[in-house]
Amino acid sequence: MQLRETEAHALLPTSASGSREAARAMLGPNTCRTKVPMAKACLCAGLLLAASIGILGHQAARPAAPANSSDDVVSFAVDQKASPSLFCFSIMQAEGYERELVKEQLKRRASIFGCNDFAVICPKNISLGFFSWGEVFTWKNSATPVKMGKYGQNGQKTDSFLNTGTFLQAWDTLFNSGKLWKHDFVVKVDPDAVFFPDRLREHVLKDNGTSVFYTNCGKYGHPLLYGSMEVFSTQALQVYKDREPECRALPWQGWGEDYYMQWCLDFLGSEQLEVPELLRDGYCSATP
Repeated sequence: MQLRETEAHALLPTSASGSREAARAMLGPNTCRTKVPMAKACLCAGLLLAASIGILGHQAARPAAPANSSDDVVSFAVDQKASPSLFCFSIMQAEGYERELVKEQLKRRASIFGCNDFAVICPKNISLGFFSWGEVFTWKNSATPVKMGKYGQNGQKTDSFLNTGTFLQAWDTLFNSGKLWKHDFVVKVDPDAVFFPDRLREHVLKDNGTSVFYTNCGKYGHPLLYGSMEVFSTQALQVYKDREPECRALPWQGWGEDYYMQWCLDFLGSEQLEVPELLRDGYCSATP
């Protein structure tokens, strides 16, 4: 599938569709970040992230491929001890272009496969290829099909997928695995997002150890979290895990998962760091 061209300043998400979940992300080197719980304060950054549309992902270890295997491609070195440590995941559709795209990312150690650890969640258990420690499989997480929303209709808050239920299930799977708690930040990346983990580390370093998440698009005059790439500190997600029933009581059935996570974490007291220039998309008011 051919993606739209993206003008990158530094490093962030792009999307194949104009939807909220698949917004393209870019951040200029001199972009100003604003802290928002809903608060204000300025920081400077230059971020990297992604281009998106998909669903989520995970891995499981199997015996390593033979050294001469054509799938065992290690053309890019990955420093799995890099700090701050990132646990990155995607939700992948079992059929369609995302499957081959994610396989190619694994071969090249690109996108989420350049993080300290990663997962690909999918409705089916699929072999994606080989990593240094062995074969990588998706984490099977069956989910019911989701429909598109219509903003303003029946209380719906998105024109994209009403996929909150899918992600609620996925978050539970990730929490129960225990893997993400070993890391400083958790990054959700859509499969077709262009994402550079090493550059992201430079810009979240100052926030390490705090309960924060990043809003990355301005629309309707206030900051929004767009789902092509979402960054959360582990501390923020621990609060969410501990108090998840409070968020599930919110009227989320008409929400996209990014809208749900923003309002949930804000409700629970995590600090928003606003980066309105992060996304370059027609849905973002910050788009030039």
